This record gives sequence, structure tokens and C-alpha cells, in this order.
Amino acid sequence: MTFQEILNFIEIQDKRLEKQFGLEDREKRTLASIAKISEEQGELSGAVLSYLNLQRKDKKQNSKEDIANEVADVLITVMLLGHQTEVDIRKALENKIKKINARYE
Repeated sequence: MTFQEILNFIEIQDKRLEKQFGLEDREKRTLASIAKISEEQGELSGAVLSYLNLQRKDKKQNSKEDIANEVADVLITVMLLGHQTEVDIRKALENKIKKINARYE
């Protein structure tokens, strides 16, 4: 999958969610995305803790595949927020990667 295909999916998914939840109001949709990021990040944290056997034994044991799914959920949700706030995601990543690389030069 190319990065452009991911960006295309994000655009389509944003329209689906807008229609599904009646979130035509951009501000509400953005706030919902922030809440969703927190939810997804919590699920990722739980999956990692479980995978590392740092959760209570009565909780579901997670696999690497579960972690991969949760990482994907977090990435998609963050990219949706970027799309909704008109961030040029490609450019933002390029700029951030340059800054990070410059730390090690």
C-alpha cells in the first residue's frame, strides 16, 4: 500500500464517519477525533501491557497481531484528525523526519 492510498482511505473514511455519526459540524468532528485518539491509545496501551504479561491475569491475553491492529487504529485516528484540521500529513511527516534526523547529524 502506498502512502497516497492511505491518504485516499483517510479522506473516504472521514466522509463515512461524518455521514454515519451526523458530524457535519467540523468542530464536533474534530473534538470527537481527539476523544477517539485517547480511546484507541488506551486500547493500544492495554494490548502492550497484556502482551508483556503486565496486566491482571483475568484480562484477555493479547498477541502481536492485536498490537498491530491497535497501532493501526491509533495511526488511522491520528491521520483522520490531521485531515479534519487540514494538515498536510505528508509534509508534516517530512518536516518532522528532517528535524529528527538533524538531531543525529
